[in-house]
Amino acid sequence: MSKGRASGLRRKSFPPWVRYPSLVVLYGFLLPVAKLMEKSGVWLRLASRPPRDRHRNFGDYQPTAHDVFACVYFKSGTNWLMQILVQVIHRGAVEFEHVHDIVPWPDSPDPHYAAQLSDETAWKKSPTGLRVIKTHHMFAKVPYSPEAR
Repeated sequence: MSKGRASGLRRKSFPPWVRYPSLVVLYGFLLPVAKLMEKSGVWLRLASRPPRDRHRNFGDYQPTAHDVFACVYFKSGTNWLMQILVQVIHRGAVEFEHVHDIVPWPDSPDPHYAAQLSDETAWKKSPTGLRVIKTHHMFAKVPYSPEAR
């Protein structure tokens, strides 16, 4: 490869007015705080604490024939899958401001962010009589019913 082409592929660094303040924050604040946490044992206590259960249970909810579960791993196209499923279930004739207005998400970090599992309006308004339920639970933690999809 010629020298001219190689220089075009080099990564450009941030300008000094961005680079130097970020180094001051990193080495002047974050690194000393991390070292202090390590020496005082706070870091070890935080690391050894059992993880908080981010995945709320479905409670006493039992899936029925009108439920379609979208069980997808984090950051792997969950919203894309929900959009596809919602459009298929509503035969392309659905309107909403945000997909979570009609799709329940029981393990959401904010319980008021999405529609509730107890809300039956989504599947009753659907021409197919189905509704999508989003979850990041592993399949083994999702309530099972042979009728649900």
